Amino acid sequence: MSTLPNDVMRVILNAASAGRGSTANTDEVSLTGKGAFRAAWGRALLRTYHCTRLLPHEVEMIRNQGLRRLTQALMHDRIEAARQSGVITEQEAAQLQQAHVFATRQHRSRMEQVWLIAGRIVFDNRIEACIRFLSTWGGEALYKSKMWPTLDKRISTLGTPSIVVADIDIYGRPDTATNPDIFEFFVDLQRQAEHRSADDVYANVIYKDDVPAKHVVGIWQPGHREYDRHAGLPRT
Repeated sequence: MSTLPNDVMRVILNAASAGRGSTANTDEVSLTGKGAFRAAWGRALLRTYHCTRLLPHEVEMIRNQGLRRLTQALMHDRIEAARQSGVITEQEAAQLQQAHVFATRQHRSRMEQVWLIAGRIVFDNRIEACIRFLSTWGGEALYKSKMWPTLDKRISTLGTPSIVVADIDIYGRPDTATNPDIFEFFVDLQRQAEHRSADDVYANVIYKDDVPAKHVVGIWQPGHREYDRHAGLPRT
């Protein structure tokens, strides 16, 4: 919150204080504040976190190329790169190519998007929201597949739990979605800060674009001081 532009902070503070001592809730406040928030926000970037498991060559790829949207091409490339690096066998690669959600036609709700989280408190208070991503190589594209029971032991051993820190332009695309609305998220965050509470204030962000490498701020893994601040995160 301390890094937000002054104009944005002013809108959030006004909205957070509007509900004090009244029956107004966040939804009511948002009717008058959301437009002002968006105007003040402009093209500022939002700090978000992408939870995943990464092989060493994938860490370098993200640093150099950024985060790609989940597509059939991405899954093909990840599996093929893992095979070429010797991490998986030819047989395992063939099985994985036939098992992901695009191959099994279970992909409609996951196509062409990057899933991210705003609000770092999730890594302390709601780890269940991201534990699957940190525990399964290939993420939803594999663990949401009907082939999951035959894959779970193997893909849980691939890669290292990783948090990719990315700054995104939330208003750069009209189809980017946040739950809750990003304005409501910041209002709730401010109210929690005023009450010195550590409740579960975070937002899911569905970003319908690739995240360029210049907006990848860092990649945290076990042993990195930022990752290790959260004792509940998986270590292997």
